[in-house]
Amino acid sequence: MTVAEKKIRVIEPDSLIGKRIPKMDAPEKASGRTRYIHDINLSGQLHGKILRSARIHALIKSIDVSAARALPGVHVVITAADIPDQRPIGVAKDHFPLKVGRVRSQRDEIAAVAAESEEIAEAAL
Repeated sequence: MTVAEKKIRVIEPDSLIGKRIPKMDAPEKASGRTRYIHDINLSGQLHGKILRSARIHALIKSIDVSAARALPGVHVVITAADIPDQRPIGVAKDHFPLKVGRVRSQRDEIAAVAAESEEIAEAAL
């Protein structure tokens, strides 16, 4: 097949292919004026933190969250025991949002905290 025999796709005049498309938010981002979700502080807003495993492989025998729940400013502390009907996420059928019985990798999620400030949430962990 020769070059002349090949079909040449014609780009329509109103197509965006091959044209510069201005990013409407570029000036705000480049100048640092853009507000991102982490920049927003609303009245009554809570801050969440996740407690992750420090071990590569371990059994979860028990988790005592009483001290964390007693901290002033902590609204909730949850573990897998608080969510008996949690469903697996992702491809693996045994990958639960909060781990049950055992952790299989460093940084597996064990508990979650919601508190009035990042500092209180961190202290609760």
